[in-house]
Formats: sequence, C-alpha cells, structure tokens
Amino acid sequence: MTGDQAPRHNRDGHLCPPWCQTDHDEVHGPAGAFAFHGGPATRIELPGTGKTSLPDEIITRAFHPGHPRFEPVVSVSALQHGTGTENPQIWLSPADAKVLAGIIDMIDDWDQVRRLVAAIRQAAAQITEAGQ
Repeated sequence: MTGDQAPRHNRDGHLCPPWCQTDHDEVHGPAGAFAFHGGPATRIELPGTGKTSLPDEIITRAFHPGHPRFEPVVSVSALQHGTGTENPQIWLSPADAKVLAGIIDMIDDWDQVRRLVAAIRQAAAQITEAGQ
C-alpha cells in the first residue's frame, strides 16, 4: 500500500492484516457468508484417495475470520477430493503452530509419523470416551 491508497478492508470494514491477499470483492462461501482475510497459501499435493483423478492437498496459510473479536490463526486444512467426507481443518494460534512444527520437525521417518498419529488419536479417544 502506498500513501495514496486507502487501507484495504473486508466487506464488513475490518482492516486487512499486512499479509492478507484475499480479494474481498469476490464472493467466498455460501452467499458471501465469509469475509475472511487469507495469507498466501502453501499447498502440498498428495496422491488422491477419492474417486477422482485429482490429487488431495494439505493447505496452510495465515488466516483471520474477519471479525474484531477474533485473533489471526494458522489454518491447516486438507482437501480430499471425491471421498464424500468433510475436509478436516484446524486453526492453531501462532504459538501452538510453532510448537507443533517443532515437534513434527523432530521426526525422521514415516513409522514415527504413524506412531505420532496413532498416539494423538488414542489420547483424543480417551478424553472423548470418558465424556470429558
């Protein structure tokens, strides 16, 4: 932005963070329900698991829901084409995202990744099965 340009904002008037690349004139979501701010997306392609020839993707980006009561987050989501399931997404605080990246960075091989995934699922199941 130069000194001559007005600050960018979403359709609700929420000022864009410096990293926002969202075209706020474009409709996002059902009937334009979302006025989010999105940073540049990093896409990691994976072999498709669904019934289409499209590759699946994991997408990360800086994200802000576009309302002053929320803080920016790191969005990590997956697009699973042709599976008929909802695409998983998680929002992490910047601090939690840095910690998770550091933990993942410690892993040397796929067996360790699978063990981490199983341990995370087991811990979540223990909590939900106990009703906590």
